[in-house]
Amino acid sequence: MQLTADHIAAITPLLPDSATEIEVEMAAVFYACLPDTIADRDELSILLLSALREHFSGSQIYIPKAGERTCERNKKIYAAFNGKNYLVLAHQYGLTERHVRAIVESCYAHDIASRQSSLF
Repeated sequence: MQLTADHIAAITPLLPDSATEIEVEMAAVFYACLPDTIADRDELSILLLSALREHFSGSQIYIPKAGERTCERNKKIYAAFNGKNYLVLAHQYGLTERHVRAIVESCYAHDIASRQSSLF
């Protein structure tokens, strides 16, 4: 799905003047993703945005990059981890140190689990 100026132009007049740039883009993405056959797709786009705003209002949310690239990246991070280079890996991959720690812990747990045999 490619977001275009036409999508943004179609949805912007329906949003309140107080809508932020990210809210406009999110509503436009919803609008662009919904099939043309949905009669009220513009209203549904606004409804979806309102639901997100209500649920996550005041929160910071992280939306990870999708797909296999993330899995491959995490494997590379785990392979390059030497026990003390969290910050270096964070800079190298454009992540926070906390995120790198979570990746290493998750990969380590998966690695250990895959090596242990089941008791039952």
